[in-house]
Amino acid sequence: MVGVALAGLWILRDDGAPDDVALVPAGATPDDPWVPDLDAGRAGSEVASGAPGDAGIEVATLDEPVPVAGGQVTGTTAGLYAGTRDEPVCDLATLAGLLAGDDPSDRADDWFAALGRHVDDRDDYVGDLTAVRLRFDTRADEQAPGRSRPVVLQAGTPVLIDRFGVPRVRCAGGQPLSDPAPGRDDVGPSDDAWPGFDPAAVVVVVAGPAAREFDLADPADGGALFTRPIGTAGDEDKGHASGATDEPCPDCHQMRIEIATVSGTPARIAYDGVVRPVRATATSLTWGLGVAAPGPYPYTITHDSVGYMTLDPDLPFDNPAYYDDPRYDDEELFMDGVTITECLPGDVTVTVTVDDVEVSSTTEAVPCGAGAGLSYALG
Repeated sequence: MVGVALAGLWILRDDGAPDDVALVPAGATPDDPWVPDLDAGRAGSEVASGAPGDAGIEVATLDEPVPVAGGQVTGTTAGLYAGTRDEPVCDLATLAGLLAGDDPSDRADDWFAALGRHVDDRDDYVGDLTAVRLRFDTRADEQAPGRSRPVVLQAGTPVLIDRFGVPRVRCAGGQPLSDPAPGRDDVGPSDDAWPGFDPAAVVVVVAGPAAREFDLADPADGGALFTRPIGTAGDEDKGHASGATDEPCPDCHQMRIEIATVSGTPARIAYDGVVRPVRATATSLTWGLGVAAPGPYPYTITHDSVGYMTLDPDLPFDNPAYYDDPRYDDEELFMDGVTITECLPGDVTVTVTVDDVEVSSTTEAVPCGAGAGLSYALG
């Protein structure tokens, strides 16, 4: 990902200087779009701004303060995003067509560069983007041609998320989105805020394990969950993820899978293929009373990459593989723009509680990269 210089981002206004945090309403059209408007549905007015906690979604403390943000949520958390079942959100076919081919007049190279990552197979990357609507006001940095700006996108905004659940494209104009840069966390008042806007309720989305599908909340159906496969825009949706009435099923239980990092960089957990409502944080997955049915519950544990060294982009520097953090042995190094990040594998304790009774506690060796795919069989 392209590194974004740290800046003071204190004033909230949509037409402000590049370092201001712009409040972007759900139906806003950018002044300098990359592509024609890709929004295939309505502007998202049916999704009202609100707090994640009110929807049963737990928010973790930010690792580093980000201006105009209350906390972070893992992108694979069920119910983090909204949509209406079988209703298109974003025109994926048009985006793929505009970015394909060798026409020198197209802007594909610049678009992928603005996206902030080297992509070996562009077709596969675009093909894995999934169209959703933001359910909560969300902090990001938006990349327009030739410039970047920090933004808060209003709940209801149609976006494309990658297979890790992170917003990467705003459908309006095809604007690439990158992770917000850290900085001071104080913020002044704004006259541009929409009804219900609360800086403390703004979320930053962080990557979860690679997903095959996402569970979205349908505001037209009281927030009931349904499943949208990756790489789709609403034309291949599956039935409601809860799959049941409001009455708990007789064989269902309350269950919690919780992890604690023993060694290595911090570890996080996500559930693969949610089939019933689940509350998720970076270190725990919780199914409510009468929700978890007997059967396998696969989950993935990964180690986070943490920042080690930021390089001066104006100075020559060696291959990052030659840099070594004296605190660690056998760490894996990655480049994040001009920042070197590192991941250290290690042991993670996994504790499973069913109906408030601890039924399992194991220590697992978790590598970096894809992490460890595990499963608990609920009897």
